[in-house]
Amino acid sequence: MKYYNQRGLTLLEVLISLALVNLVTGMGFIALSYLNKELSQIDKNIQNQGDKITVAKSFAILSKNIGYSFNNIKYDDDNKLNFFDLMSDVSSMYYEKTKTRSVKFSYDSKNNEIFFISTDFQKGKLMFYDPTYAYSFDDPNDIDTSPIVSYEALNKEFKEGSGYVKANTEAWIKDQLFLLITPVQLRKKELNKTVDFLNPPRFLSFVGIVNDKATDILKLDIDPFKSLFFNFNPMTEKDLKSPDDFFRELPTVGGSYPIVSLIPIKIVSFKIYPKVSSQGGKYIDVYKIEYNGFKKKSETFVLGQLKSIEFYRRNISLPNIDVKLEGL
Repeated sequence: MKYYNQRGLTLLEVLISLALVNLVTGMGFIALSYLNKELSQIDKNIQNQGDKITVAKSFAILSKNIGYSFNNIKYDDDNKLNFFDLMSDVSSMYYEKTKTRSVKFSYDSKNNEIFFISTDFQKGKLMFYDPTYAYSFDDPNDIDTSPIVSYEALNKEFKEGSGYVKANTEAWIKDQLFLLITPVQLRKKELNKTVDFLNPPRFLSFVGIVNDKATDILKLDIDPFKSLFFNFNPMTEKDLKSPDDFFRELPTVGGSYPIVSLIPIKIVSFKIYPKVSSQGGKYIDVYKIEYNGFKKKSETFVLGQLKSIEFYRRNISLPNIDVKLEGL
């Protein structure tokens, strides 16, 4: 018969065994915790990438049509510089310290909306507009007497084929916005002073809304849009109150008259809404808003539960805008 040792384990052996079990178990928990942390970070990264793709896609669709925002919209960035300045004719080496622009929105931001001009070619086409179409001329039949030139309207009745309404019937409706613009870059010129080429050039432009009779456009005179556009002569800063003022301020160029474009547009914005979670956490939601004239037409949710969103321009010599996100 074979006998076994019945003494069992000594206290030292028990302690060593327990220590080994605790060590292995602890290492397992550490590994599991690390794995969970890594998986959580991967999930967060995937979510952040998804958020960036969502915003990038939304903004990319918009950015195809917002070229006329640059040098036409007045909107201060976080450093009180105009966000939409475009210095395409001067190298940024001359304004290195002020070449960037940034507008960052968070829960505590005082401002909560950034606006853009978007072309509205679904409503109509861009047209090269002959200013003489908007006027009537009373010929006195006397070569020593100047004719009387009277402004009538942009969309008055013309001869067959010459009226803008014939080319863009759908655009000439109440509350539709139009942009009058001439592609001549102008800078402020003071008497007996040289032109400051570090001052961004601007186009002579006028943004107006179609009147009730659909014959002309009127200056937007409702907040926040009445101060949103550079509706003045860049050289003299004279206020433009009507298309008539715009035409009479056209810069002189060689040849007949400057090219004038009449473009159907709409206002689009990104608006930030501050929120508080059930646990008391603060965050923001981002919505894209499309306006019909000055009235809100649609509001689409873009992204939620962000700490901040930033619209950023690396160099104002280029018409580019980046979007930066910061999650919770």
